[in-house]
Amino acid sequence: MKMNCSEINQNLAKVVTAEKVFWRATSLGNAALALSAKAEILLLFEREFAVFLDLFEVRLRDQIAKSRGYYFVSAFSGDRAWAYKPVESGPVNELLILIDRKGKEIHQEILPSIPKTTKFYNGCAWAQTVSLDPIRREHWQLFDKDGEILATFPKIDPRGFEESGLVLIPADTATNLKYWFRFLGHDGKQKLTSLDCEYATPFCDGAAWLEYGDKLELVRADHNFAVVKTIMKGKEISGQYLRPTVFSGGISSMPDASGEGRIYYDRDGNEVFKSSSKIREFHEGRAIVGDDSYYFVDKTGKRVTKHFDRAESFHEGFATVMQIESAFIGSFGVRFYIDHNGKEYGCNLGHLMEAGDFSEGLAPVSVVTWQDDISIEKKYFINKKFKQAFPQDFDEIVEGFVDGVALVEKYGETFYINHEGEQVFG
Repeated sequence: MKMNCSEINQNLAKVVTAEKVFWRATSLGNAALALSAKAEILLLFEREFAVFLDLFEVRLRDQIAKSRGYYFVSAFSGDRAWAYKPVESGPVNELLILIDRKGKEIHQEILPSIPKTTKFYNGCAWAQTVSLDPIRREHWQLFDKDGEILATFPKIDPRGFEESGLVLIPADTATNLKYWFRFLGHDGKQKLTSLDCEYATPFCDGAAWLEYGDKLELVRADHNFAVVKTIMKGKEISGQYLRPTVFSGGISSMPDASGEGRIYYDRDGNEVFKSSSKIREFHEGRAIVGDDSYYFVDKTGKRVTKHFDRAESFHEGFATVMQIESAFIGSFGVRFYIDHNGKEYGCNLGHLMEAGDFSEGLAPVSVVTWQDDISIEKKYFINKKFKQAFPQDFDEIVEGFVDGVALVEKYGETFYINHEGEQVFG
């Protein structure tokens, strides 16, 4: 199971927030807060770029990290993973190490303050590293499974790499005016090159836009990277660039000629609808619309639900929403789930204080019920019948299910559980 680009972009927003916390904590000398923020960043980047794992691989990574003194081991893709290791003395604080499944160190580089890596695609992976000669400088490098460096660039956009093996590389890093796409395998040969385009989006959902003056070309990976559509984007309005967004859920958008609305295109380059409303990225054929009050539309722009005071994107067929209700003592939020048609679920559980996304058929919730005028809060997982999935409840649910395990806390102990709620390790 791979993340789509909508989920990647959401994680990137969370990374920005975590990075701010990291740098603020570092400047104040708060080591504990800085380490916590860095751990959150690493987790987000793993979700962003890595393949999902099975339970065996989770255990394997944990064993390797503890035995070798690594503070983080990324997801394995194929038989390789990235490990992060602290350095006690010298000009370098941390090392990036390429390892195999036996923990053998294949190659190492200097890590930047906020490390970023991708999973392996066709035997290659990107990692952000640091060079010290003649001055400290961060860059991206492409590695093969033997640790050989195939390419080095100051800056890349790795979104969509695991889908197509393509990354977006600025050709002129000084002005950022020229771009090209390049795919490098073991032989270093490029898959697609466009040296004279003024702008390009990364490949997401297998499609990308290339801009040549007033002309836009849509390129599809499943069409051997051929141009499937050419459109004219019109004149710029008040200095606003009329440029398309990255594809998300099979839809990309671009400002219209007035600059007040947007035109939405599918992966064939066909115009599917126009809207002046604020529409978020599409997930499972649905997108959230609104600023203060929210509803969902389908890929034709048709409204398919009523209004809500809060709304989250769809995951595995359900989205979390909230309505503000008024009462004698004030207002309060009522959370519940809806399906793609707006049908409501989960109201039978009690008052949902928290309602998480479904993953692997299960979702974490925090439910308040009342007994003899006493409120009782429980945190547990529900299934898609909106019933408690297993008897166990927890003090905290740290992370929902990924590759058959979820991270929870009970009586001060943090551990992983399986789909039956049984502790498997931790």
